[in-house]
Amino acid sequence: MAHKRQLHNPIICVTLSCMKLIAQAKLLPDDEQRAYLLQTLEQANALCNWLSEQAWQLKKFRRFDLQAACYYAARERSGLSAQMVIRCIAKVAD
Repeated sequence: MAHKRQLHNPIICVTLSCMKLIAQAKLLPDDEQRAYLLQTLEQANALCNWLSEQAWQLKKFRRFDLQAACYYAARERSGLSAQMVIRCIAKVAD
């Protein structure tokens, strides 16, 4: 019974809600998968370079401003997934 009471303690609940669970994994791709991963990373890096140029030209350095200005062009230009484009925008704006 005491254990249940502790779980309802607001301090413990707040602490538990802020914890992150992190798992480390090692990818073991075959040759085809390795080539695809490298191609994806090269596309993402090229997109980050383009986004950086756009940020300086447009003077938009905040993530949401840069996203509003460049998201659709970045998707079309790179061919990357929406999540990858968003992560690239966040990386450049950081």
